[in-house]
Amino acid sequence: FSGVFGAHFVDDNVAVTRLVVPPPTLFEEDSVLESRSLGLFALEKWKKGSFSLQAGLRWDQTEVSLTDQLGSVLSEKAASFSQSLSASYEFTELGPFDYVKTSLTASRIERLPTAIERYAFYNNAAIGRFLIGGDLDGEQLEKEVSMGLELSLEAERGIFSSQFSAFYYRFDNFTYLEDQRGISIMPTAEYEQAEADFYGVEASAKWRLLEDEEGWGTFDLRLVGDVIRSRNFDRNDEPLPRMPAARLGFELTWENDRWSTALEGRYVFAQNRTAPFPTQESSTEDYLMVNASISWLPLKDSEDLRWSLRLNNLLNAEARDHTSFRKETNPLPGFGLSTELRWVF
Repeated sequence: FSGVFGAHFVDDNVAVTRLVVPPPTLFEEDSVLESRSLGLFALEKWKKGSFSLQAGLRWDQTEVSLTDQLGSVLSEKAASFSQSLSASYEFTELGPFDYVKTSLTASRIERLPTAIERYAFYNNAAIGRFLIGGDLDGEQLEKEVSMGLELSLEAERGIFSSQFSAFYYRFDNFTYLEDQRGISIMPTAEYEQAEADFYGVEASAKWRLLEDEEGWGTFDLRLVGDVIRSRNFDRNDEPLPRMPAARLGFELTWENDRWSTALEGRYVFAQNRTAPFPTQESSTEDYLMVNASISWLPLKDSEDLRWSLRLNNLLNAEARDHTSFRKETNPLPGFGLSTELRWVF
């Protein structure tokens, strides 16, 4: 047996200017939104031969509050309890592979809404939305609960290694931020809850194409890909908003004792699975993002001094992140160049 246990304390507070009465009779007040949490956790692992079992428990006591400039306090305190169990088995020389590891993880996670999710009523310039907390419509946000199952595989053979995982998560009271319509003349988003699920797969593979540590160095190729889907059961299984698009990518890296270079490309598919209600979410087009980098260690046998150069978006592609609230107006940066000289002493 082996394991770890401990405690975790977080005190997160945000000072905001909340709108109390909208224009033309404008009245604002300074408020503090605070989320304070104390967590106790334990993680234990048991291993016998090629089989291992890992179990985790976590208990959290969370208090959220809204304090206005007159000293009035609105608060809520509750506890959450989460559990996870993972079993794995390692094989040697299974089929064509030298090593294979399979893992199955089941979890039940509870999460309490934060102070911002409950009581927000202010303009968030970062995302270009006026935020409305979920408690402000007269119905309190409930505890978010998820049940999850994840299967993962790892395999190695000589210069080749790969990973694959598939997952499914079912949520009760999934908390998310949703654009609203007809509430204000400015873009508005409110924290909502729904019965929902998430499922998807991700995979990667790596080849060591060259290994000459005392000469040319090492040359690797890595391929990656992932896709995730969601369903909102409260709205006829329609997608949740701002879901990431499917992706495929590669990375070529070369490295020796003083030089390293990388060329990476990521193809992001178009995302047409959009949330239609209460406002029609915009779709995003596919794009190819290519980046390159190089670094050099001027001092032999020392990493204290390093020079690096990075080239971003070599193709100057017009790319929009579907998970962004500002995807219609703010594309990702075009071609860019940056260099850095770092000295550690």
